[in-house]
Amino acid sequence: MALPQCPECHTTAKLAGKLPYCPNCGWNRDNAIKALQLNLKMMPVGILVFVGFVAFVMRGWRFHNPIQLAFFFGVPVLGLLLNFIFTRVSLSKLQALPAPKPRPAAATDQAGGFASPAEGVFEPSPEASAQYQALLRTSRPREIRVSSQGKFGVIAGSLMALGFASAIGFQVYTKWALHQSFARFQGGDWAMAGVGALLLLLPYGIWRGQNAECDLLENGEVALAKVTQQWTGNKNSASIECEFKDSSGQVRKVISADNTRKLYQGMSVPVFYDRDNPKRQIAYCATLHEVVT
Repeated sequence: MALPQCPECHTTAKLAGKLPYCPNCGWNRDNAIKALQLNLKMMPVGILVFVGFVAFVMRGWRFHNPIQLAFFFGVPVLGLLLNFIFTRVSLSKLQALPAPKPRPAAATDQAGGFASPAEGVFEPSPEASAQYQALLRTSRPREIRVSSQGKFGVIAGSLMALGFASAIGFQVYTKWALHQSFARFQGGDWAMAGVGALLLLLPYGIWRGQNAECDLLENGEVALAKVTQQWTGNKNSASIECEFKDSSGQVRKVISADNTRKLYQGMSVPVFYDRDNPKRQIAYCATLHEVVT
């Protein structure tokens, strides 16, 4: 995965754990330090869990052969040791960097973007790109299309839900067909039937959600938000928190998934929202559709 550019000085970022930081100006340095310190604090917990697993294997499975023990536990021990060393080295490098200089508080423009106090105009990060600027200039109703990721997600999700619902329905029908009566059904059978019914409703829920998304992208207001926090979860998933200013001048917060996995603190992302009900909102990085610009 290509490393992002620093939104402050445009230098290519480096990684500390899973978080990028700028070695030049110190952008995101403090968040990276906190993440590494948390990793170090959690290591004793991981070690205790590992020791408990070793004790269980030795007592429960009666593993006492030194060769077996070395084979099963040598690699995890080496991995824990290397993780500790790399984390300590990375933390030392980050702490040796000069602290980032505080930037003056940014004002916000009428379009919801963050403005430079000196110039009074929006100053996007390099990742805001011409595409984001073009989104701000689009007129309603906007032309949209389903992204390739959106097509796969909707089709795969719907087919999986229908497939599991069909399998559950077949089991429930088989149980009913034995006596052609529900009198022999037990609690587990009714629970299975309920799960099958919910799975059948899942494609409808996906359709409703996509309709709401399309309405916001086509007819909603658009503002450029600034990312204030970023989290990376399991399986390389990412989430962000960002702030934007709506048409009434009120600052709004958005917590959203980041399907691009390219947004970090200090960067910019468009947010579409309902002018009459700004709580109806969606960040562009979380949509399964894209606006044709």
